[in-house]
Amino acid sequence: MQSTPSEAGRTESRADLRADSIGDTVLPVRAPGSSPTVVLRARVQWRAPVLALPVLAAVFLVFGQWSGVVLLLFAVPFVPAWWIRIELNEQSVRRRDWRRRWTSVDLESVDGLRLRRLPFAALAWLPRGYRVGRFWSVPLTLRLQHGEAVRLEARCVWWDDWRDLARYVAARPNIDLDARTRGRLGRYVGPIAFVPSDQP
Repeated sequence: MQSTPSEAGRTESRADLRADSIGDTVLPVRAPGSSPTVVLRARVQWRAPVLALPVLAAVFLVFGQWSGVVLLLFAVPFVPAWWIRIELNEQSVRRRDWRRRWTSVDLESVDGLRLRRLPFAALAWLPRGYRVGRFWSVPLTLRLQHGEAVRLEARCVWWDDWRDLARYVAARPNIDLDARTRGRLGRYVGPIAFVPSDQP
């Protein structure tokens, strides 16, 4: 029985991937010259208070409850959540901080990816993290590194779509992943297809 052209294409595509991919699902390798862009924003739960608390405060003030002013003050710390963002393309990762200042990291200078647990003493007794749906018991930090120098660090609890950033960087050639990071990628991010390394 001869294979169809589509089956032959899938076989050829799988042959281009290293055997140590995480899981069985093979993600498409981005072709040279394409320009995928991923935009990470603060999670909805960090942005929602900026809209919800002023409305609730207005209701309180209409009924003469001056505690509405306190609600407005509670909304202020969440305002930067609308400004911060991370943009990813094939050449670089750009980050805008709460002061609206941009910093850029060239992906060619990134040779390592780490997923690390936040050092919370209250969670130190857990031997590992546990995932329930989209939530996990141990907060993680994503780090892009050059050697041991951290070029970009992001608290995963802050960001929507941080998995897309982790998946894209991990699939780049010559990215160093230690055993803990590989395990956490498989547990929290999902299957990743690795492109062949340029090094022998």
